[in-house]
Amino acid sequence: ANAVQYAYRPFSNDSDMNLIDPRTYFWLRHFLYEVQEDASTHQGLQPDIALIVTWLETNSEVMYYARNNYCYRMPINVNNVDLSVAANAVFAMTRSLFIFDAKQWFTRDVQQVY
Repeated sequence: ANAVQYAYRPFSNDSDMNLIDPRTYFWLRHFLYEVQEDASTHQGLQPDIALIVTWLETNSEVMYYARNNYCYRMPINVNNVDLSVAANAVFAMTRSLFIFDAKQWFTRDVQQVY
């Protein structure tokens, strides 16, 4: 559920969901352009993707932690998408499909980040 809550959603209006490390954006940009272009070919459809991030924190939480001297903080104060982290999360969700009842947890939102 946290993967859904903290997912990178580049087309969201919420800055806690749409901010990402510029280095991540650089390698994702062509994919994001394709998603946006694909959505624009379907009238009225808004682009909506969700990608698993490395750090399960929002930017608001990072700022709160910084102001209150928490020792646990994401480096450089901005989230990123790491393919090895995403691959491990997809692997864990796939294994969970065999162990747990998918009807209870494999919701449409989880499927979107999957």
